[in-house]
Amino acid sequence: GTRQFVPDGFTLPRGKQGAAWVAEDTLLVSREWVAGELTTSGYAYVVKALARGSPLSGATEVFRGEPADMTAGAFVFVDGDGHRVVGISRTVTFFTQQYHLSTPAGLVRLALPEKAQLRGFVRNRLLVRPVEAWTVGGTPFGAGSLVSLDFTAVSTDPARLKPTLIYAPGPRDALSGVTVTRDRVLTTILIKFTLPVNDTFNIHFSNHIDQP
Repeated sequence: GTRQFVPDGFTLPRGKQGAAWVAEDTLLVSREWVAGELTTSGYAYVVKALARGSPLSGATEVFRGEPADMTAGAFVFVDGDGHRVVGISRTVTFFTQQYHLSTPAGLVRLALPEKAQLRGFVRNRLLVRPVEAWTVGGTPFGAGSLVSLDFTAVSTDPARLKPTLIYAPGPRDALSGVTVTRDRVLTTILIKFTLPVNDTFNIHFSNHIDQP
């Protein structure tokens, strides 16, 4: 590359906003498009597609939340094989959110519990962490577990999800973090233990790597 900015770059006025790069010449932008058009929490809730070289007035609305929401914004996941997920995250309250994915049929809400979090994308599978217990087709997934969803199946039928379990917490351990590489899932697990007063001990650290 030339290590230079390309001509006709995107320029956004200063403000509370977010942007996701959807394609070479397109951004999905959440911002205060009209003066005062913010949630009661003071954040954007309208997402529009902005083409390179176009003024803000030429952006096309793709999603609109509600003024009572916390916020809404776009996200893009790309895995190591080039699979791409484009979606909207609507944060309804501090603890609840909804996800809408771009599919061949248009923008469709993903049938996740509102207390569940998308944590990444690897090998064409979405990673989901349920914050509360979640039962799908008679199969229970505990709060704090980690599951994966085949994105091809999700795109075809986002209302009927078929999660695959990656990690389930035990009575003394909990999922603390999730990171994805090109083709692996790295999880950080916290383990609770107690020691007698004034006892001595050694701590051993290890990495735990899962494949979805």
